[in-house]
Amino acid sequence: MGRPASVEVLPTFDRQVCQLILQMRKKHPGWGARTIHTELSIHPKYKEIRLPSVRSIGALIKSAGLVRRYEKHVLIPNTDRCAAQQVHQVWQLDAQGTFQLPGIGPVAMLNIKDVYSKIYCMAYPNLKKSIHGHSKRVDYQCALRLAFIEHGLPQCIQTDHESIFYETKGKSPFPTLFHLWLVGLGITKSFSRMKRPTDQAIVERMHQTIEQQIARETELPGWEALFHLCQKRRKFLNEHFACRSLSNQSPFEVFADRKHSGRYYHPAHEERLLSLDRIYDLLSKGKWYRKASKLRSLTLGGEVYYIAQAPPLSQLCITFDRDTKLLHFHNDKELLVQKIPIKGICKKRIMGDTFWKLVNIQLELPLFWETKKLDTTFMHNVDTT
Repeated sequence: MGRPASVEVLPTFDRQVCQLILQMRKKHPGWGARTIHTELSIHPKYKEIRLPSVRSIGALIKSAGLVRRYEKHVLIPNTDRCAAQQVHQVWQLDAQGTFQLPGIGPVAMLNIKDVYSKIYCMAYPNLKKSIHGHSKRVDYQCALRLAFIEHGLPQCIQTDHESIFYETKGKSPFPTLFHLWLVGLGITKSFSRMKRPTDQAIVERMHQTIEQQIARETELPGWEALFHLCQKRRKFLNEHFACRSLSNQSPFEVFADRKHSGRYYHPAHEERLLSLDRIYDLLSKGKWYRKASKLRSLTLGGEVYYIAQAPPLSQLCITFDRDTKLLHFHNDKELLVQKIPIKGICKKRIMGDTFWKLVNIQLELPLFWETKKLDTTFMHNVDTT
């Protein structure tokens, strides 16, 4: 029934040409089948020789194991930008580049602003050892916890693609601990579009405003004085400073009854508010691609998994089963290779070992906290599902 199948690729072509194609590929790994075909077609020595097609050259390269394996690009689910249509629906969060403040040293401001109402939710000064320092997850969580206490939990928080918010090592990123923390609190995590800095324009403008409000002050004795100054200026901007986009009125003049989102928060109740079921729901919608090492191990979400049944250096597709809490590892033919319990999904790790840093701030800053005392009566209105 027709020509018999041959195990040899390009059996009708000159073996010297086939060897030359493989040599060119090994010498120039970045050359694809089309580039090699073009190079051969313009070479004077091979103008009179019948050359394989681009598709046949690609098949030859693949049969020799010289084809690069490309990772599939899969986005984290439910991370598209949200359009703000009401107060405390979308907050923009960002860290300002470190600048030098007289008497204090290098400071990186963590600023949070509501997109719809232009309310300044938090201005948190983060001291650094050098001008090149970067804010860490605990710093972002501390700034957000202070904003949550004052304004409640928002529906969505939008950030850029920094490694704190977005795993940058692969094309199918696993949610970071910061991302899982927000999801566990019932907050949608969204990202600005790639190479679109204007998506973060509101909080970027806040960076300039806050710096101008505090940079010209006389030398401050320490971080506590700087923190109080930031809150004083933030209060001024919310209550008295006219905003052009609000018809030259301050945010609190326009939205006097919407200073709080209605979703109450306090650090003492964070563990109760944090729901692992929400995190499991998010992970069950994800799909990740990882390459196993020579020792049949791979890393996902900062945790190492040993896949005994996977061939070394093989590409694996990973999904999560919400009911069994197991990760399913599939080979490139979509066949199930192994099931392993997911690691690292616990409240202590997600909340952070340095969670009590916020309690230390409470003890050190009584002036700020005197109006934020714990009120246990609101907890019956809190949705913990």
